Amino acid sequence: MSTETMHGTKFTLPQSVAVVLLSSIPTLSVFAMPFMLGGLVDRYHLPASTMAWAITIELILGSLGALVVTLRLERLNPRNVASAAVVCMALSQLGTIFAPDIITLFILRGILGFGEGLCVSLASGAIARAAQARRLYSIQGVVIVALTLAVFAGLPALAERSGSSAVFVALAMLNVVLLPAPLFLSDQKVVARRLSGESVFDRGSVVLLLVALLAASASNGAWLYFEQIGEALHLRLGEIVNISLVTTATALIAPWLALRSLARTSGAKPLAFWLILQGIAVFIYAGGYGVPHFVISALLLNAGIIFVQVYLLGMGAAHDPTGKTSAALGGVMSYLGVICGTTASSLVVGEGNNFLRFGIFDAVLFVLAAMTAVMYRRSLAAAKAEAPLSGADADPLAS
Repeated sequence: MSTETMHGTKFTLPQSVAVVLLSSIPTLSVFAMPFMLGGLVDRYHLPASTMAWAITIELILGSLGALVVTLRLERLNPRNVASAAVVCMALSQLGTIFAPDIITLFILRGILGFGEGLCVSLASGAIARAAQARRLYSIQGVVIVALTLAVFAGLPALAERSGSSAVFVALAMLNVVLLPAPLFLSDQKVVARRLSGESVFDRGSVVLLLVALLAASASNGAWLYFEQIGEALHLRLGEIVNISLVTTATALIAPWLALRSLARTSGAKPLAFWLILQGIAVFIYAGGYGVPHFVISALLLNAGIIFVQVYLLGMGAAHDPTGKTSAALGGVMSYLGVICGTTASSLVVGEGNNFLRFGIFDAVLFVLAAMTAVMYRRSLAAAKAEAPLSGADADPLAS
């Protein structure tokens, strides 16, 4: 049973594990995008531009699922919605392995994306209402990195048995593991308003979402061309994969750094610092200055992605303890930002593979995100203690 404190709901260990997995596993599709695209091209023998629509549809429906949670949070039954979502995710991921044609594939990936969006937003919002919200967001970051490493490391062995479907088999197994998790959510609806009737989704929430959109667009645009930039530096695929594993593993320290920063201050300065650092890193990353520069900049970008995600979610929980802002942040960073970033970067790079041009573009996005955070630091740090929430039953994990 969860217990109430003056700062939120104290989750039990099973509840903490469940909500962290519900917010982590669905996001792995984003990190596995390059491998999914390659697997689909090999399987259906169609151009990458055609098969990319399967991923695009998944991301669009993921954004829609997150939007549904954000707009209708007060009317949703968390346990029922999450249960339906994880069942659809598991069946769709398994169906992808056996899809006979691309139309069926597109439909399955759309259903999968909608379920992922529901799960990520529901779980991100639920964590915001926890007494240990910042710690759980930090653990979420570690779990995302660890699971990404596990999937990447296991792909070569899995490919020997499953061929081009290896990445989908790995993700399907994780989705099956996720099936019991919603049982730890209660069927209590969320009260996303204060006793005064004032909406908790205010200017500060909008600023956080704008920062998240700019940062996620820039970082995902950079990740999209990781393999191609490595090849331009004459690296072999095995070397590129090893660099990816090393730089991703190093990012395990980022959640801890974000947690320490949040403990000292929930203001915008640490966030702005990492955004500027990522802006410098992406310029070097795309510039083709050599392998050492590529490795170091990729390390900073990967660590920055996790730091910014954990820090923004922690700020969202402090700004809006009902979880509505955090639910929206989860959807923006995991889906909407990915769509915007990959689409914009593709247009900027063009057919000539001008990576430096996209590096400049993404650096500008990071700087704009940092400027936005600093400009509205008072809104971001605004306390909500003056008007307490309307009742302890606002938490969907309280049972």
